[in-house]
Formats: sequence, C-alpha cells, structure tokens
Amino acid sequence: MPVRADLVAAAKASLPGTVVVDRMEPGEGAPQGWGAVAVASVRELARLQGGGAETKDAVLVISGTAADGATAEAIAQRCRSPATTSS
Repeated sequence: MPVRADLVAAAKASLPGTVVVDRMEPGEGAPQGWGAVAVASVRELARLQGGGAETKDAVLVISGTAADGATAEAIAQRCRSPATTSS
C-alpha cells in the first residue's frame, strides 16, 4: 500500500527522533488525490506543538497549536494552496 508507506515515511522525516506508530486502518471511498493531501498534512502537523488532522466528506481539517501567529498563518496558507498536494 504505497500511500501507507508514504505517510509513515513523511512522519519519520518530519519528526526526526520520534517513534512513529502506524495505527492506520484501511477505509474505502477516499477522494482522488487523498494520499498526497494526507502526506502534506503530516508535514504541516509536524510544525505544530500539538494537533491532529481529520478527513471527512473530502474535507481536510487540521487543528492544533502553533508556536506563533506567523507559523499558524504559514500552515494555513500552505494547506489552502494547490501546491500542497504536489510537494
């Protein structure tokens, strides 16, 4: 399952020195491009002091605490950008 491997790799790369535990459960009906968006969300979550991401009805919601307003805005802008799914 390439998306699973991509997500675990992104988590390990974004959070060096952290133990990554894979508790993902396969689901059905993922929207097109979901894998790339999920990987991008992991990268952005790593920039938060704490938080989470959830996808429901093809909408990604990232919540958490940023170190400052500039970081919060940068994460929000990146998540709104179509480029998020390609980097």
